Amino acid sequence: MKLIAGLVFALLVSAVAAAVPLQTFTVNEALGHRWADELLHFDFSVPLTPSLALVDGAGQAVPCQFTDVRRDAAKKRMTGKVWTVCTLEPQGTISFSLQAGKPDAATGLKLVAEGGSYWLRNEKMALRIPQWPGKLAQPTKLTTLPPPLATVRAAEGTWFGEGKWVNEGAPISVKEATTTVVEQGPIRVTLQQKLVFTDGKSYTALISLASRQELALISEDSALEAPKAAFRFSVRPGLQPDRAGAGAGDDAGGGGRGAGGAYGGHGPGVALARPADYGHRGPNYRGWRDRLRPGGQ
Repeated sequence: MKLIAGLVFALLVSAVAAAVPLQTFTVNEALGHRWADELLHFDFSVPLTPSLALVDGAGQAVPCQFTDVRRDAAKKRMTGKVWTVCTLEPQGTISFSLQAGKPDAATGLKLVAEGGSYWLRNEKMALRIPQWPGKLAQPTKLTTLPPPLATVRAAEGTWFGEGKWVNEGAPISVKEATTTVVEQGPIRVTLQQKLVFTDGKSYTALISLASRQELALISEDSALEAPKAAFRFSVRPGLQPDRAGAGAGDDAGGGGRGAGGAYGGHGPGVALARPADYGHRGPNYRGWRDRLRPGGQ
């Protein structure tokens, strides 16, 4: 019986692997650059299918996520976008195909609600996002509310940075503060932070994190005219920099390789950063620098 069961299982696996592609996508690298862990999506239009899977050129299922899916029963077609993450070698080619089957959902992207916050993390970084309560019992000043984003860190290690509301203008009162999970899957998670003010206008922040990405995307939109009010995020709290560089530059950005030159110019100063983290992007703010100018600014 075990032998028969094994043969049946092998035949089923072979049948899935040999499924006819419904649509194939190909990406060619022409710049001689290695693109690591790139988030990409493809628009698709395929026959109506109960469940779709994305496979690579070897026929192996890869993690994917479907968005904007529309089904047209009359035309017996379905359209949408399929998202995945891949690495493309210099001058290389990579292909994916859609086929009928169960999608692979194994990634390190996780969203957990705990202690009045959402903990959003992937393989490289983590965010703590306050979970707003919804309709407030009474109007509340903006600056007393939790920020859209509280703090960040690498996948493991110490949390650093601090978000807060600031307002140096007329008082602003809020009647609703709502957190909504807009999208949750193995490739992308998006949360919406929305405030409704007592005058009926609103503020919205969308916070998105994707699998294997070193950056989270935050987009804000508001109809409120309050130029002296803002959400501010400082990376200072908990950062604990232990490397300093000083140099004499000029206000045009020239000069030496110290704080005044390599780190932007604007006169003598000190640049602080986490060790061995200079680059263009990263979960611990590689490329981040903070200037300490005379007078402690």
